[in-house]
Amino acid sequence: MHRSATCAAASMALATARKVLKVGRGASSDEIKQAFREQALKWHPDLNKSVDAPARFKEVRLAMDVALAAANTQKGQSVWGTESAKAYYANPERRQEKRATSDAERGSRDDQETSGKREGSQQGEYRENEKVARMKNADLRNESQKLEKQRKQALRQERLRKRKERRLQNVSREHAETIDIASQLGLRRGSLLVASPGREDVFKRSVVLLVELTADLTRGITLSGGPGGPHETLSSWTLLHDQPSFANVPKNTISISNTIFIEEGLTTSAVALLKQHLDKPFVLIPGFYTWTLSELIDAVKRGHWLSVAWEVELAQWWLHSASTRSSTTDLW
Repeated sequence: MHRSATCAAASMALATARKVLKVGRGASSDEIKQAFREQALKWHPDLNKSVDAPARFKEVRLAMDVALAAANTQKGQSVWGTESAKAYYANPERRQEKRATSDAERGSRDDQETSGKREGSQQGEYRENEKVARMKNADLRNESQKLEKQRKQALRQERLRKRKERRLQNVSREHAETIDIASQLGLRRGSLLVASPGREDVFKRSVVLLVELTADLTRGITLSGGPGGPHETLSSWTLLHDQPSFANVPKNTISISNTIFIEEGLTTSAVALLKQHLDKPFVLIPGFYTWTLSELIDAVKRGHWLSVAWEVELAQWWLHSASTRSSTTDLW
């Protein structure tokens, strides 16, 4: 039965094939294939449940083979040539082998596609995992860099702290050395600076009382000779008296053997108020001079000043004498 159907297929006329496909004589291969698709959709057994659908579908398929072979022959595009085509259609084993080969190739392609999809999925998953790993590594690297930056900042701050501490220690040591040198020269709070006889500057025949002496600043008031101080300091007054009940807080008061007290940095209004309550002897001196301790040490070493202690008896005599005079220049 199969053999008779094959023979019938081989003996189908080209005109019958065109009639089945409903195409003209000059139909191209694409037109024949399109016509076959239309008829196949109409008569395919899976789509058409009529009794004659299988036979009509085989007829349509055979018609396509015949029409395509003729079209290829006319255009010189036949793979096997006319005789080969006839032999192909006349040989059912060859056709079966060809179809089996096509099915195998199609199955192989499907397997390859499935394998390719599987590999693609695996590659996508691998890429996603790799991306996550890179992100984690980046986070770890950023965290490591942040910790390293904090560590360097901590080290830098520690270096700065130690450097500042060393600098302060050096400054403190230098100040202590400077104070020690000043003490050796007799320079201290409450001592007198007497100008050398050969001086011809503003301090000619001056006597200055040191009221402040630190490593950074030395301040003195003029007891005799010379101006009271620069113009901008003349609004600051210093009071010398011998009344303990009017002594100010210790940091602003100089005591000479608890017999003479020195109040410094007084304003004009404060001086006017004190005058109303103080009994003589007292002396008010405007202005002051300042030096750095290093400058004063250098001036003493050069012989510009002579540092002497203000003896109690001399201080008391000067206070009583100066409180009754308008000028103290001739008291030295």
